Amino acid sequence: MLSITELAHGQAAGPLDLLTITGAATGSISVRDGKGREYFRAAGSESVRFKVGGALGQHWVFHSDAKGVLLETIMFTVTTKTAVTSDNPAHARLLHSLWWTMVNCIGGAQRQRVDGKVYRHYVSWLRDHTHTLKGMKWFDNEHQSGFELYADHQRADGMIWDKLDPFCDAQQWRDHTFREGGFIQKVDDGYGLKLRFERIPVENDVEYLFIECLYYTWKATGDTAWMLRYLDHCLKAVAYATTDPYRWSTKFNLLKRGYTIDTWDFKSHQDNAITQGWDNCVDIERTTFGVMHGDNTGMATSLNYLAEMLAVAGRSQESEKCRALSQELMKRLNTLAWNKEFFVHHVTEDTSFVRDLGVDESRQVSLSNAYALNRAITHEQAVAIIQTYQRIRGEMPETSPGEWYNIYPPFEKGFSNKWGYMNGGVCTIVAGELAHGAFEHGHEAYGADILKRLDDLAQRHGGHLDVCFLGKMDVPPAATFTPISLADVANVDFVCDGEPRPAGVMAWQGEVGNDLAQFPVGNQHFFDVPFTIADPASNGRRACLGLSTKPGYVTEALLPVWQKAQSIYFLHTIGGRGGNPAGSFTVLYDDGSEQTTYIRNEVNCGHWFMPEDYGAKRKGNGHAVVDPRGFFDFDLAWRGANKQFENVGAFIYGFTNPHPEKLIRSIRFEAARSGANWFVLGLTLSDQAVFLKQTDVSFGIPDGWGAAAVVYALVEGLAGMKDTGVAFDRALLAPRWPAAGVKQATATAKYEASGGYVTQNYHYDPSSGELRLEFTGSAQTIDIEVLLPDNTTVLSAVLDGSPVSLLEKTVEKSRYASTIVRQPGAHLLVMQLR
Repeated sequence: MLSITELAHGQAAGPLDLLTITGAATGSISVRDGKGREYFRAAGSESVRFKVGGALGQHWVFHSDAKGVLLETIMFTVTTKTAVTSDNPAHARLLHSLWWTMVNCIGGAQRQRVDGKVYRHYVSWLRDHTHTLKGMKWFDNEHQSGFELYADHQRADGMIWDKLDPFCDAQQWRDHTFREGGFIQKVDDGYGLKLRFERIPVENDVEYLFIECLYYTWKATGDTAWMLRYLDHCLKAVAYATTDPYRWSTKFNLLKRGYTIDTWDFKSHQDNAITQGWDNCVDIERTTFGVMHGDNTGMATSLNYLAEMLAVAGRSQESEKCRALSQELMKRLNTLAWNKEFFVHHVTEDTSFVRDLGVDESRQVSLSNAYALNRAITHEQAVAIIQTYQRIRGEMPETSPGEWYNIYPPFEKGFSNKWGYMNGGVCTIVAGELAHGAFEHGHEAYGADILKRLDDLAQRHGGHLDVCFLGKMDVPPAATFTPISLADVANVDFVCDGEPRPAGVMAWQGEVGNDLAQFPVGNQHFFDVPFTIADPASNGRRACLGLSTKPGYVTEALLPVWQKAQSIYFLHTIGGRGGNPAGSFTVLYDDGSEQTTYIRNEVNCGHWFMPEDYGAKRKGNGHAVVDPRGFFDFDLAWRGANKQFENVGAFIYGFTNPHPEKLIRSIRFEAARSGANWFVLGLTLSDQAVFLKQTDVSFGIPDGWGAAAVVYALVEGLAGMKDTGVAFDRALLAPRWPAAGVKQATATAKYEASGGYVTQNYHYDPSSGELRLEFTGSAQTIDIEVLLPDNTTVLSAVLDGSPVSLLEKTVEKSRYASTIVRQPGAHLLVMQLR
């Protein structure tokens, strides 16, 4: 009776597993894969061993007698998943961080119902969905409806909507500003919920991303019949993008847009003045348009994708037209925007319109140069761009996490948030595309180094890879601090021990043992800000100021100051079960004016019992961050314990004085009617702006977008697993492990939607010079290109037990040994190097 020794009942095998068939002493054994292809045959024996290979799914073992008559069959299941492991644990760790970042960012996926049909997408913006798909295709199995959401609602002239949002009955600002040009459309979900499609008027990347989304989805699913239904949608999108006056430059015969930073939708302040301050809008008559290179490299590449899909459909003439248009776009763009080092950021149609942006725009390197590495440019251009980023690495600010800038150098004028987000932020989108391009163009060690640095960033942030970091951190100012003692206005003890207190003094919160008894007193520092904390032991048990409308507290207190200050730091906390606000303070100036600020939980203060570290929260939902440069104006200053509980604390809050030139006469503290207790433990003046700490994270882009770009670099670049067909019916296996110093690795790239995959086991022994590559996959044909370790050459090669001649190719200084395998199943290539 046939059996497989290693598999218990119902247990699945994985690709390249070594299995043993027993119970077939005579005749012959044949094993077929999930596509019914034979990949192993041997004479019958009491024990037949084979390596699992070929397509996933149900594999069958056939036992036949000497005449070919079938005697017995058994079936086993083969499955796998995307994974990358090596003798460097950073690679598996990084892939897990990227997966976690993507699913944590998108919640797995989102669903939206429009006209009764349910769609599933990663992000409601088409561009974000498409870019996230680049990574999620290896982990998720449903992609088609994310594309269909935009195909089903394509505008009649071919325009593709940008995003879908809930609709409010009251008019919103985009309802007003997007009317011109028809860039907003109201729909509903089919059950009464109102929605609206929007198109950001200034942007011009949506049509090519629409095509790219179809292409990626087709590759991952292998559903050619589905893909064919949408080719005309794509052709209409191309026609719109290359003819519409909002999108097409008749002067340059290239795609155009208003002046934005690369692909983002924010215009310069000078351009905004033309559209009455509306940031995302253009005026078809008055806006000065120009060419942004990324719109055009993106469209040129998507035209090649569309040509490939049209050829599959048998529409050869349309396919050739798309390829020809792609070449024309790149020829014009190279003439217009290529400076022999990189593509210049923006080429204006009207040179008489001069923008005052405080930077030499001809030397700015913007995000889409990294995208261009993996688009329709030449190898020589790619090398020049890579070298440009290496130059930036050598001259970037010391505090920068990497050379992967959205734009470098940033704008000094015309755009906000210098060194953050779009204007000089360091972005993992750029890092992923740059790393992938480096692997493809002979700079493999550079690509591996980028992945290493990205893993370091992810580990510093709890295994989550934020998409954007500050391109330059601020240096804390050399401040002079003046602590102000609260001893004279204090009325609450830190301790609650059941003992009586002097008249007018409250024990902490009134619960014995549940107090701030461990809070340090005297001269203390929190976030490098000095405070003088009253010692209750020498101040009549009075440690801090407690304000509340509850009995025993004070409702108001006045603290004399008589000094100037640029900022004021408060050490404080909230108690009780009251609501917001907890209280307020008013700065009283010597000229009779005043400034009042309310104290609110989770905004500029927190509860003393079980305090949360708001500054450590991921992006904090807006808490604790006062501007997009990542500055915190409040955070947890001290955490301790008491006899009842292990988590109590107090907070620091930095108030920016709007009138530093005025003398502060006093500060008035007032309780709120919310019923909360507000405790002020310390107060300090500073002659500099608020500076508690600065996170290195910059905000504004979905993290999943950047993580997907890095997955692309890790899986398809370093591990070298590429789908060169559809659903891996043909594959390229180009492992580049020597670039990362790896001697042993196991990796799999699998489309969850179709089950198409490729798997490799890599081993290199420098002492013996033997390099072994074991591989299999669903493909009928696998092209092999193995990066050779430095200073080695191939002496001999054996493929599946037979000598084989390998071709060698050189990319820059890197050398690859290559061959083609046209038989499904498990294969072993052994190279002897010297």
